[in-house]
Amino acid sequence: MKKLLSYLFALAAVAFAFTSCEDVPMPYDYPNSGNNSENVDPNAKGQSADNPYTVQEAVQLIKDGKAPTTEVYVKGVVSKVDYYSEDYHSLSYYLSDDGKTEDLQVYSGKGINGADFNSKSDLKVGQTVIVKGVIKSFDKKGTTIYEVDKNSQIVSIEGSGETPSTGDKGLSKDNPLTPSEALDIAKALGKGNTSTESYYIKGKISSIKFSFDAEHGTATFNISADGSKEFTCYSVYYFGNKSWVEGNTQVNVGDEVVVYGKLTNFKGTPETAAKKACLYSLNGKTE
Repeated sequence: MKKLLSYLFALAAVAFAFTSCEDVPMPYDYPNSGNNSENVDPNAKGQSADNPYTVQEAVQLIKDGKAPTTEVYVKGVVSKVDYYSEDYHSLSYYLSDDGKTEDLQVYSGKGINGADFNSKSDLKVGQTVIVKGVIKSFDKKGTTIYEVDKNSQIVSIEGSGETPSTGDKGLSKDNPLTPSEALDIAKALGKGNTSTESYYIKGKISSIKFSFDAEHGTATFNISADGSKEFTCYSVYYFGNKSWVEGNTQVNVGDEVVVYGKLTNFKGTPETAAKKACLYSLNGKTE
């Protein structure tokens, strides 16, 4: 009898202990318990593909320290496709609202609905995308970079992203490209690519790097239409593809020039292809 009473008492003590433990609150939130997630309105700006942030809105949120820690939707135009990772089958690329500046980096992002990218050419400059991911900033050698963090995914892609069409513009001396138009075409080529066509580009020299490069017989200078957007005429020859001669073939800031040659996107820098362009006219003179 005593043994039976002792056994029943032991069972009651164990039951009491388990009941008491259930009443003790957790000292921290378990993952996915819902207590550590932000309460967000699904209809609010940036919370759906139907109401995404613009690139500038996303960047401003990051700058103001108000970027959500949860995923948001951002819509922008691809301005640069930077790098394809063969290890992660992802792309790093840049977005802006007009496709002309590199305002927001999408770092190591995935394709439609998280699908793998197969090559750098899967995404093209000029395409409009909606990206879902976490927006943040980081410091790179003293420069603040605004980005969509890794493992983002594209929700939609619009447009073919082909090189901007200028019709016949730039293909004749009577209808040259502006420096801004030359910039757009060179950017759209993608890093490391050179145009098959040669173009006429007209502008005023805004700055000079080399008025004479003795080693190559070329000159390098920037041209602009109004002093704002500059286009680099890199390593161009003189009239008739001849070498520049020191002292006799100098150019000056303010000179109006027309340069003729191929365009390139050299390591992300839009410019004339080295030694594949020449001076066509200088202050109205073609000789």
